[in-house]
Amino acid sequence: YFPEPQPGEVFWLTGITVVVAIAMAYALAMWSKRRFIRSDKRFAALWRSLGLLVGLPLLVFLITGSPLSWELPVLQGFNFVGGASVPPSFCALLVALVVYHAAHIAQSVRARHSLDRKRAN
Repeated sequence: YFPEPQPGEVFWLTGITVVVAIAMAYALAMWSKRRFIRSDKRFAALWRSLGLLVGLPLLVFLITGSPLSWELPVLQGFNFVGGASVPPSFCALLVALVVYHAAHIAQSVRARHSLDRKRAN
């Protein structure tokens, strides 16, 4: 069980601001690329784009009065009330995928290491 976010009435403004910030960051990156091609001058678009993507939605979120609350799970009797829960089948799936991919990467690293040793000899 974990706290569940409860969006307020004007939380949708923050979502729209995220979409607008993504569009603005993309436009800034394209402008920066065109500027570099035309004048061979670089423009640090990465930090400005990150500032747009984080700062603009955060500013709107704070201006609208932080319209997000959290419903906390509370133990009542023998069970929790409120919040959200993760089904056991999802946890089993997550563990299986993590173990599978970890084994796959370990096998790739082992194969690469043995190939490097063969080349060294």
